[in-house]
Amino acid sequence: MGSDTDFIVIGCDGFWDSVTTADDLSPDEKITVRGIFDCVHRALNEKSNPSKVLADLARTKGSEDDITVLVVDLRAAKTVESAR
Repeated sequence: MGSDTDFIVIGCDGFWDSVTTADDLSPDEKITVRGIFDCVHRALNEKSNPSKVLADLARTKGSEDDITVLVVDLRAAKTVESAR
């Protein structure tokens, strides 16, 4: 994790089983890491709940397991740190 990290995604296997690091899959198959990044940034910018957005996305990709996702927004911590 570096100074340019905006968020952390913590999730259970019901979420991560629907994620792949392969970029050559069809978007219908699994969620790509880039897709996670884009979804979280869009949700944070729209003031919606990124955890719910990712859980719903995992469900649409076929996950039938319990899905728990927590997105920790680190941007606020950076703002406080830079104000010191």
